[in-house]
Amino acid sequence: RVLNMVADKARIELPPALVEREIDRLVDQADHQLRRSNASMDEYLRVSKKSKEELRAGYRADAIANLRRYLGLTDVA
Repeated sequence: RVLNMVADKARIELPPALVEREIDRLVDQADHQLRRSNASMDEYLRVSKKSKEELRAGYRADAIANLRRYLGLTDVA
């Protein structure tokens, strides 16, 4: 909860490349979890009726929040 408050207050300009890299990390993490469950990203996309672009767009807000929390904490520390 405190981390979310820090992220909300952080006025950090995030470079688009950094956001894309965090989205990549989140997609890779999801892919790894799917593979551990004997599924694939392609299966997930087909079942959820999403494109790769839609999947990435869905991770954008989480990626930004993650980065703001991290950068906000390093700024505070």
